[in-house]
Amino acid sequence: MTTTAQLTRADAVVLEYLGELWSHSEGLTPRLRDELMVTVARYINSRQPTTRDAAEVVRWLGPPEALVAAIRLGQRV
Repeated sequence: MTTTAQLTRADAVVLEYLGELWSHSEGLTPRLRDELMVTVARYINSRQPTTRDAAEVVRWLGPPEALVAAIRLGQRV
């Protein structure tokens, strides 16, 4: 028998944020996109236990489109 864990509200918030980030980062190179996703996921994972509120952590990060815009701006320099 296979059991599946139910998503918590925190899981749903994080997955939604990462999904939006992935969507907004479509124009980045595959390597840069992967680095962005890994970095953000690690950041969320490292902060969530101390705040116990995933929504607060993603608010600190700001909108996904703003992160991607900053990456794009950095590529032009």
